[in-house]
Amino acid sequence: MACTAIIPLEAALERTYIYGTPNLVPNFDVALYASVVTLIMVTAVLVASEWWYGRSRWPFAILLAYFVTMLLTTDVIAQTEWFNSLAISYANI
Repeated sequence: MACTAIIPLEAALERTYIYGTPNLVPNFDVALYASVVTLIMVTAVLVASEWWYGRSRWPFAILLAYFVTMLLTTDVIAQTEWFNSLAISYANI
């Protein structure tokens, strides 16, 4: 249940960073990285606390892997030609 509440937090954190701390986060690109790094830290704390208490909640570990993968592949995918054409096609709808 907590994992489903954490997933939409990424977009909310982006807006919070961009509008709440404009001196630290000047644009949405930096806000994306700041929000994903924040969520990686939150999910890492959740995974560590579950491990500490001897419980195994696999959704937290999967969510941590998802955010790490997202952080590592965001620039790579965004700079490809097929993604740019897809984004332009979607914007023209």
